[in-house]
Amino acid sequence: MNRNRFGLPALIACIVFLTALPVASGQKTSGSSVAGDPGGQRANPNLVAVAYKSALWPKVNGVATVYYQVDAASDPNATTKINAAISTFNADFAGVIQWTLWNSPNTQGPYYVDISLNPNDFSGQCEALEGYEAVAGQLMTGSTACTAGTLLHEMGHVIGLWHEQSRIDRSSYITVNYSNVIKGSWGNFLITPDNHENLSLFDYASLMEYPAFSFSRNGGPVIESIPAGIPLGSAEGMPIGTADYSAADKEGILRLYGVAPTVVTVTSNPVGLQVVVDGAVVTTPHSYPWALNSTHTLSVATGVQSLSGNINNSSVATTFYYTYGRWNDNATQTHTITVKPGNGQVGFPVTSPKYSTFSANFIQLVPYTSTVYPSGTGSVAVSPLPKTYTGNPGEYFIARQRVELIATANPGWNFYEFNNGPFWLPGGLGLNPKYFYAPDTGNPVNATAEFSNSAVYTVTASPVTFSSDLYAYVDGGFAYLPKNFSADYDSAWTPKSSHTLSLFSPEYPYSSNSKYVFSKWSDHGALTHTISSLPATSTTFTVTMTAQYLAGTNFSYPPCGGSATLTPASPSLDGFYSKGQILTYRATPAAGWSFAGWSNDITGTTNPATLTANDESLVYANFNTTTTPLRLTSLTPSSAAAGGKGFVLTLTGTGFTPGSLVSVNGSYRTPTFASATSLSVPITTADIARVTNLSVFVENFPSGWNGCAVFGSLPFTVY
Repeated sequence: MNRNRFGLPALIACIVFLTALPVASGQKTSGSSVAGDPGGQRANPNLVAVAYKSALWPKVNGVATVYYQVDAASDPNATTKINAAISTFNADFAGVIQWTLWNSPNTQGPYYVDISLNPNDFSGQCEALEGYEAVAGQLMTGSTACTAGTLLHEMGHVIGLWHEQSRIDRSSYITVNYSNVIKGSWGNFLITPDNHENLSLFDYASLMEYPAFSFSRNGGPVIESIPAGIPLGSAEGMPIGTADYSAADKEGILRLYGVAPTVVTVTSNPVGLQVVVDGAVVTTPHSYPWALNSTHTLSVATGVQSLSGNINNSSVATTFYYTYGRWNDNATQTHTITVKPGNGQVGFPVTSPKYSTFSANFIQLVPYTSTVYPSGTGSVAVSPLPKTYTGNPGEYFIARQRVELIATANPGWNFYEFNNGPFWLPGGLGLNPKYFYAPDTGNPVNATAEFSNSAVYTVTASPVTFSSDLYAYVDGGFAYLPKNFSADYDSAWTPKSSHTLSLFSPEYPYSSNSKYVFSKWSDHGALTHTISSLPATSTTFTVTMTAQYLAGTNFSYPPCGGSATLTPASPSLDGFYSKGQILTYRATPAAGWSFAGWSNDITGTTNPATLTANDESLVYANFNTTTTPLRLTSLTPSSAAAGGKGFVLTLTGTGFTPGSLVSVNGSYRTPTFASATSLSVPITTADIARVTNLSVFVENFPSGWNGCAVFGSLPFTVY
């Protein structure tokens, strides 16, 4: 949810799992109206930042100051991480914005951030309110397992930063895969339509950018870079105190709080790689006091570069490999830049460079090797084939590339497992063919296909795919399925031996919105049971699981302008439905309203509509005073110079009517209705008398209605 028109708080969730959440809807009171945008649901609050200065922390003695306290209930063991994050932030932005301990409402005022990390929560999930809320105890809360990097991310929200993937221009830089996301968390990946401004070029390395697999419901990447394989976000699991904002993050935060950088930084993603600046090879990052309007050459040599580091979340050393991907200014691999001055917008004074961070983004390469053990007992095929790169030995996949390994046993031998030391590849070791995404963690694909000439006993699940992550306990030990056992590798697994099979029911392999419920074992045993005597030949023991999915809706909020129902009721009364269940959705508009169609997993205006529960789902009902959802998509012009003459502002979108209301910075104007996609309103000289950002709203509700209103909103820049 974003901040609504009454300034209600915007809570930003930076977590892995969320249940389905409705879009916000406000109530109309005293002649003013608020509501959730039913046409394009508004993003969950996130370098893109707030545009309206009321969301910025006020200055104390010339320095923007975020007062904070660590809640008495916060885990004391997490205080070191909290202090490390605050120390890093304060060192980055000394003299501009600082986090200061709050201890006196008399001298420091009543407003502060309350930081509380739950000692009983080990999920690593944290959240914060967006921007300055002017409340006592503004929330920044979550798990004691949050890293210093996560805390800096949340602190970014508190000072007014949105998620980088919520930028208006994000589709030129990333692909967001709806098919892979936890449906109830989809709001975290929507573009922020209102109260936003871009303060730097798009930044793949931003601490505010989600990593690729965030909120994945099936093990697939939710975000992919363009081109694929560029590192996204900051690495988690870093030692305390080493996480930090990227160079572009720092540029954006400085601009947000009125201090534009005066030097230009040339960097790389990841940092530490080499680029060529004005003919000289430099190791990034490097800053230059270049004069305005001067020209310079940026280049990256063709080939493969490497960095030393640890496999993510471990102390195991590895080598990371990279090849050129793209510059953040969308120029060619070798190109000339001009240090243009700012255009006078807020944060972009004409005395400083318009852009202060130029980053060469590299594609991560994942080394591939495969072996067979024992030698000569079988073979391994791989698809697609890995690639070679000029001047560098070995074969590589691109990070996050989908890969398939197929092991084929020679006569007299049986496939046992794919072993990928020191860390396994995702999914069961006994899966063959084995599908996975090439790790972006530094873990190489060095799979050993192991074979056995003894009987192989397989414990598996149905359904099972590369991404299911279903698991069982075999003889008390945890194992992702399928898992194979054989006397050649597991000495206890001999004919006539006995073994115990067990599992939890239900299981939630990736998402809290998908669960798998025990149905039966193929040997007709109970949920937990003992195999009394293994047969002499290879045998498979399969546990059948019933897949159940959460059907997410906005019906319980309810959506503005009407109501909707989902039938039949969830058999388990928790919103879950078994795979294959036919779901029926019916929308009922309130008096004076019209049904404006479904969105997300159902589209169009068929009412009622049906959907088969073959996966997680998300269905929103939309209403308007016409049959098209209300959306505001653009303003023409999008900006104006301060001190200029008045003009007519054109609003473009959908679902406009002759009764649509338009407000500019909270002041209602008389609009001119041109069509269902075009309105216009006058902008006065007083509106643009000073440098600022104006909030432009268009809203609909029926005549005589005293409830909510549907709306669209965008910022208008005065520079």
